[in-house]
Amino acid sequence: MERRNPNPTAASYLAAIVSSALASLMASGVRASADASAPAAGAAHGAHVAHVGIGPLSHQAAQAESSARLVRAELVPALVRAPGGGEAIAIAVTVAPDWHIYWRNPGDSGAAPSVKLELPAGWSAGPLSYPRPEIFGDADERTFGYSGTVHLLIPVTRPEGWQGAIDARGELSWLACKRSCVAGRSPLAGQVSTDAAALADAPGGRAWPGQLPAGSAALVSGEGAARTLAISLGSVPESEKVRFIPDDCTGIRWGDGTGPFELRWDAATRLWRLQTPLSVVSGDAPGGVPRARGLVLAGADPAGPAYFVDIPVPAAPTLTSP
Repeated sequence: MERRNPNPTAASYLAAIVSSALASLMASGVRASADASAPAAGAAHGAHVAHVGIGPLSHQAAQAESSARLVRAELVPALVRAPGGGEAIAIAVTVAPDWHIYWRNPGDSGAAPSVKLELPAGWSAGPLSYPRPEIFGDADERTFGYSGTVHLLIPVTRPEGWQGAIDARGELSWLACKRSCVAGRSPLAGQVSTDAAALADAPGGRAWPGQLPAGSAALVSGEGAARTLAISLGSVPESEKVRFIPDDCTGIRWGDGTGPFELRWDAATRLWRLQTPLSVVSGDAPGGVPRARGLVLAGADPAGPAYFVDIPVPAAPTLTSP
């Protein structure tokens, strides 16, 4: 996806990434000694954060304490039902007032969070799943992410017949921005109940994107490198504001920038419609098949409706709801 020229916030973001990388190198020797002396896995992870400030690493300890005040991450103590089916580990992430972290596609600047998680043998985990993001900034600089508290999900598959809680540990890497940006890592450690009979729904407060509603469709048209994405959305009142934010799609370049793109109300059909150009660079996509992906957001409330769009571009099929 094309990015606009970096502004001071973007420059701060780059500086934060460099600072985080240097901190990782400095911490590598300390982490091993802390793990070796810790009585348990959870204590080991905490010890590495709590004691890296001894002697010459006091500056790093100050950085760790500062970043801990910006972003706090905790494992939810029981598996949840993933919105698309299956089970997931939920991470509750709380961001300091006036700061925000990012969605999978951060927009004009920023960086998405990432997670490393150690699970018992036989368990497998998928990529992070995100709820509906907020839109920050103005027409010159738009980013997508989260303020306050947000839950991120890690889809998991358990071994057949597994019963009882699991011990999970790892860390969440993030970039938090306000007028400047700070990169940091939050430790994750705890027991997670796996009682299938007691699974709760994914935490609320923000919408989990779903399929397009009845009477809606998405289509990629055109041939060669130049294409057009067209979306028709039903079941959303005329009084709402409806926008499309693209995902970071390998092999796709959005001709109108990084979004969000406004859908317009068509009084004749009583549908919301969007047409936005895109170009295709098939060689950049895995397998040479780019996908046009993104979210349609209805209204401004993070708990309001959000819908997936995901189309393989070369074949240019229509994605139509039942």
